[in-house]
Amino acid sequence: MKDSQNFMTLVASCLRSKGCVALPIKKQAAGDLMSTPAVTVTPEARMRDMAELFTQRRINRAPVTDKEGRLVGIVTRGDLIRATLQGARP
Repeated sequence: MKDSQNFMTLVASCLRSKGCVALPIKKQAAGDLMSTPAVTVTPEARMRDMAELFTQRRINRAPVTDKEGRLVGIVTRGDLIRATLQGARP
């Protein structure tokens, strides 16, 4: 995770700076990059279950969908960590 954070920091810095040599951005579509099948959770999903899912699937975020499959939000590892540190129980 540290390497990806460093890479994203470098990319962000290059995009903001006119003096930085940045790698060319590929012209790939989201469909070429996305993971399938999509891993989603429901609004009722428990923190413990989401943490286990993130670990098992090696993902850092998941869309939250309602009973009709509509997107209602997104939950991240950071969200779980913050909620745990604020005293929510998994």
